[in-house]
Formats: sequence, structure tokens, C-alpha cells
Amino acid sequence: MKKYISLGLVTAVLLLTAAIVPNAVSSFLPRVELIRIGQTIYQSTVSAGGTVEELSKQEVALTVPVVPGKVYKEVGDTVKAGDVIAEVDQNATKTALLSLSSTTPDLLSKEVLASLTGEGGGNGEDVSAALPEQVVATSEGVITSMNLTEGTLCESGTAATIANSTDLRVKIAVNESNIASVKEGQKVTLTGAALQKTYTGTVAKVYPSARKQLAGTVQETVVDVLVNIDDPDEGMRPGFTVQAKVKTGQEKAVRVLPYEAVSQDEQGNEFVYVYQSGRAVRRDVVTGLTTSDGVEIIAGVGPDAQIIANAADVSSDKAYVRPVG
Repeated sequence: MKKYISLGLVTAVLLLTAAIVPNAVSSFLPRVELIRIGQTIYQSTVSAGGTVEELSKQEVALTVPVVPGKVYKEVGDTVKAGDVIAEVDQNATKTALLSLSSTTPDLLSKEVLASLTGEGGGNGEDVSAALPEQVVATSEGVITSMNLTEGTLCESGTAATIANSTDLRVKIAVNESNIASVKEGQKVTLTGAALQKTYTGTVAKVYPSARKQLAGTVQETVVDVLVNIDDPDEGMRPGFTVQAKVKTGQEKAVRVLPYEAVSQDEQGNEFVYVYQSGRAVRRDVVTGLTTSDGVEIIAGVGPDAQIIANAADVSSDKAYVRPVG
């Protein structure tokens, strides 16, 4: 009787050991995530930096120097034609002009000087014929430059520049190594730190000649490219810096794996690990394009293969592993 009891205990211990040992061994195996080849839409692009600029602009001109008494607008303000940009302090202007004319005889025309001094029928007080009372906007748009400062004589010429806020374009500088693939009519996406959304546009012109520009401390050769913006709005302003991606190729579907799933040996051969019967089995692959989603897999593994997501988790070919998830 004792003999049968002993045999029963031994059998129970063996069965318990057989159940526990595999699980105990499995707990020490490397844990790996399994994935399958995915698919993404790829389109070749050329990246370049650039600046938003006015397609058309108007200058607010002064025929004589003036001293602004009050400036109402500043760079970045939106104006309409006829809006007052600044009030002219005529007394201060007259004093400044008479002072300057004594040292710079050719500063003013004879007619203006006569009006200021009261000669030729003027009384010295009526300067309205020679000096404007106000500086006004000549068109609708955004003020992109301003040469008016309260209490300071502004020389004749451009007092302010007004750009049409809905008539903008982007000028980008494409590296000479990429310019051959950039053509008129290609679509462009535009992003930037100051932009609140992604804009789209179209290549309008590729300049016929190249130029040199500094990229950090290195001089590079670039070709300027003009891009028309599809729907400019208040969020895009002249002078903003943008990053452009010119779509130079047709969209196509490609099979991809994450970069971490593809490894390379000392001979430069690329491979992945496929999960088979508890082991990680090496499979050499042929790769192609690199995309934002990963690397293209041209050949080597099929769509149903269970691939280890991170090749670095595997110690060697045919190593035992433990899938997770």
C-alpha cells in the first residue's frame, strides 16, 4: 500500500514540475511585440525654406518732408484707402524745413520755400498749399513698413508701404541638387512657426539662374522658386518664414515596416526577425524608400509574416522569444 502511495506522490510531483517548469523558463525569455507589414501612401517631395512676400504693394509717398504730430498706425495694422495714418504738425514741420533750408538750399523747391516764408504773396502762416495736413492710406491692405515717427522729421519719399493682405506669394530657395525635379504647376504644402494651419499653393515660376546663399556657416547654391498661395488669409503675413514641400512625384502605395524592425549586419545586409514556433528567425529583406512611417519592404517577407517590432530585442538568429500582447 505504501508503495502505491509513494508512486502516486512521485507522479504528482512530476506532473506539477512539468506544468511549472515551462512557465518558469518562459518567464525568462525576451518579451517581443509582433507586427505585420503595413501599407502607406508615399509621394516624393522636395523641401525648401522661404519667405512670404507681397505680390502687389502701394507706397504712401510724401512730396515734402513732414513732422508727424500724431501717428495712428503701425507696421502690421490693416488699413483701408483714405484711413488717416498720421497727423502732420505743420508748425513743427515749417520750423524744421526753414532750419534745414538754410544749410541745404536745394532741399525745397522755390515754390514751397516761398509759401513757407511768405514771399510771393504768401503770409507765412498759410502753409496748406505746401504741406499736407494728414498722411493717408492710398490702398487697402496691411502696413509692412513705416517711416513716420512722432516729432521727428520724415524726409520726402516713402512714408509707408501697404501690401494687399490677400495678394501674397512665397519665394523659396531650392538647393541645386533638387531643382531638376521642381516644375511649374506642382502642388506645394506650406507650414511655419507663425502659421496656425497648413496652407497649400502651386509652383508659379522657377528662376532661370542660381545664386549663392549662406546656410549657417556653409555657402550653398540655390534656385529661387515662386509659389502662389491658394487661399491666403489674415494668418499669413508678409515677412513670415515658411517651410515648403513641393510634391514632385505621383502618389503610390508602399509596404513599410518601422525602422526599429529592420536591422543590418556587418556586411550591410538588411534583415528582420520573423516569429516561428517560439523562435525569432532571421529573414533577409530588400528595402526601398524611406518614409515618415518607416522603411519600404520590397522583398523578403510576405504580408502574413509575424515580424518582431524591434530587432534589437533579439539576441541572435533562432533565439527563443516570448510574444506579448
